[in-house]
Amino acid sequence: MKSYPIVNVALLSTIVATAFAGLAGCVLPSAGVLGTVASATASPTPSVTSVPGRIALGAVTHLRNIRTGLELKHRQAYTGSLYYAIYDVDQGTLTPDAIKTAAMGALGGNLVENGTLAVTAANSDMYRNITSLADKKQYYLYSVGEDAVGLDIAANALKFSKILPKAMTQFNFTKGAGTSPGTLIRYAVSVPQDYYDNPTANYPILIWIHGNGESANDASNAEVNYTNLAGLMGPFKRINNDLSNVPMIVIGVQCNYAFFDCAHQNEYTIHKEAYDNVITKLRVNVKRVYVGGISYGGEGTFTFISHYPTLVAAAFTLSATSPVASATLCSSIGVNNVPLWAAISTNDAIFSHNSLQQTVLDLRACGSYTNALAKPKITVLSNGTYPNTVDGFHHGATENNILALPWNDGAWKYWNGAAEVADTIPPTHPSGLATEFTTATPGFTGGAPNIQSDSLASASTLHGATLSTMYDFLMLFAKP
Repeated sequence: MKSYPIVNVALLSTIVATAFAGLAGCVLPSAGVLGTVASATASPTPSVTSVPGRIALGAVTHLRNIRTGLELKHRQAYTGSLYYAIYDVDQGTLTPDAIKTAAMGALGGNLVENGTLAVTAANSDMYRNITSLADKKQYYLYSVGEDAVGLDIAANALKFSKILPKAMTQFNFTKGAGTSPGTLIRYAVSVPQDYYDNPTANYPILIWIHGNGESANDASNAEVNYTNLAGLMGPFKRINNDLSNVPMIVIGVQCNYAFFDCAHQNEYTIHKEAYDNVITKLRVNVKRVYVGGISYGGEGTFTFISHYPTLVAAAFTLSATSPVASATLCSSIGVNNVPLWAAISTNDAIFSHNSLQQTVLDLRACGSYTNALAKPKITVLSNGTYPNTVDGFHHGATENNILALPWNDGAWKYWNGAAEVADTIPPTHPSGLATEFTTATPGFTGGAPNIQSDSLASASTLHGATLSTMYDFLMLFAKP
């Protein structure tokens, strides 16, 4: 049963762009934020503007972390070339001639990568993916443009300093509980972009539980075989497509049928073991532990929070019903006031939205919930409420429209009013949120039982906060 989508860790850090001597005319970028790209724009001095064809007129270069390495993007007003040289030690100030020489020369010493990027069209983005650099190191990139007039002036040569943790990585641990103890278990990890800029800060964590469609059946258990499974789904999928910020550490265990049964994610202890492992490696705020999952992973979320209600600060499920009896949930997550938001489609062919509605109704009636703000929420999506054509109206589309994910199996597309068309990368028209998840008047779910539905707008009013994403909802809550 494919749960349809959703780090190489999105271990992203602040980009500091500084210029060379005489940089008084340059605009320095602000600190990078995941979802944006730190850029340096070369603004010409008056003496340059009179030179025809000079690249200084609107040259923009930026960097971002991608799943396989570092992406260099450059745009300039005239065709020509961009020369770049990457060092693992700060080289101070380099002249444009020195940068060009390094870009075209042999690697060695502290020069770890170099090259020339052809600018074949004016005012168009030119890309270069740099995949040869070692993970999680500080790098210094120098660049300068050239057109028919010649090399740009020193004031418009650029220097970037960037830590390169790739946008996806894997950790592992040895399974100690449940089926097949002693098995090496792999899990994907991402961290917010500013993680390495705040070396003493602890970060919230989301335990993401994938669906059956992302399960493996691989006795080799090779790391390379998992790059297109759990590590590219759920929150990881957005991180790997456009680097939008997920404001917390995210981990996702890779389930493998070769060693244990992934059905319904019954092996709930594996996610707790991954959590126990990651808190020894990353700075985790243990009062802000969140859980979410889709399909079998949504079932696994219900199971996990029922067993660890004192650990979990809040949770959400997508396209799933609860395999745990309502009475058990009341005595576990209800007693511990664990907030839950469940979302499902009326056209889900695998799980019944009516069954989920009954579970939420039961939980709302639990006398064990003493915090009214923590009582479970539900959003039921109906046909025609999607903001664009998102890989159909079915079981997996709920994930795309609650987490605003790319669709059509990873390709960014959008609806232009008449047809599906390809979007840019990153997208100019990113997939939005379902109308019923954002509307100010969510109304009722329909079906039986017909209960009050919830939206980001209604939750914002209830909590007295502005909620734009599911992550905003989670971040409202912390354990005492």
